[in-house]
Amino acid sequence: MSLRPLLYIVQTPLCLAVITNQPKLVERLLQLGSDVNVQIIRERAGLLPSRREQPLHIAASRGLQSLNTLAALLCCQQLDIDATDSEGLLQGLK
Repeated sequence: MSLRPLLYIVQTPLCLAVITNQPKLVERLLQLGSDVNVQIIRERAGLLPSRREQPLHIAASRGLQSLNTLAALLCCQQLDIDATDSEGLLQGLK
């Protein structure tokens, strides 16, 4: 995992499992009732504004290295597949 100049202000167990790319833990947390649509606030270094994302956005932004984590999220029936980030964009369309 590379260190990036980011700080996730809201760190739920599901968020941490997604950030650290642990698909089995993501699956288990979802089975136990974790909110797959939780809003995560991410601070960015410098003058960039903070962003609001969901675990789906984080996993999708990491590409192939998070494919299994993304698959675990996509299997959750409660997932809002049309969720947008704070910029109003679907992660896959950026």
